[in-house]
Amino acid sequence: MENKNIRTKKLIQTALLAALCFVSFTFLQIKIPLPGGDASSLHIGNAFCVLASLYSEACMVD
Repeated sequence: MENKNIRTKKLIQTALLAALCFVSFTFLQIKIPLPGGDASSLHIGNAFCVLASLYSEACMVD
């Protein structure tokens, strides 16, 4: 029973981190204008993806 609770907890944490990455990619971005009328964006979601992967790697060790 305890193994099932741990798996459920890891699934919920993964889903929350994925949702955080999605929201930050979609809404938390800094537009950078480029010459020629083009634009690029700096996404804060990149940092959350790296943190999520580091966190999940730490959980796998436990």
